[in-house]
Amino acid sequence: MTLTARIGAFFLIVAFLNFVLCYASFRSDGPLVATLCIGTILGSLGIYLMIKGRKPPDGEARFRTMRNLMSRDQEIDEESDR
Repeated sequence: MTLTARIGAFFLIVAFLNFVLCYASFRSDGPLVATLCIGTILGSLGIYLMIKGRKPPDGEARFRTMRNLMSRDQEIDEESDR
């Protein structure tokens, strides 16, 4: 996990806590709408950073199953030609 993705995960946790705080404030007498706005902004930023900081999938392992199936099909075709 890259540093960017870790920061994004941290922002998501803080956003979740802000949403919980906002929900609790709505259940009490005085709603804190600022916490909802801050939670939305931090959540969006966290998701963006997590997507941006993702490592690309390993190219060799990416289509491993498909390659195995294709090689089996070729072996069966070669055996049927004989």
